[in-house]
Amino acid sequence: MMRVFKTLDELNVWDDTIIIFTSDHGDQVGSHGLRSKGPWNYQETMRFRSYMKIPANQSRN
Repeated sequence: MMRVFKTLDELNVWDDTIIIFTSDHGDQVGSHGLRSKGPWNYQETMRFRSYMKIPANQSRN
C-alpha cells in the first residue's frame, strides 16, 4: 500500500483521492477444530482488515 500512497503523492493527487482497501476474511485453518468458513461466528471468520482514507475537503455525507 505504501507504494500506491507514494505514487499518489508524487502525482500530486493524494489530497483528491478516496482510498478504500478491504480484504476477505480467513478460514478457520484448524482453529476450534474446524477447517472451513462454515456458519460459525468465531473471530477468525468474522474479522477482516480494512483501510479508508477520505480527503479533508471531501464531504462525508
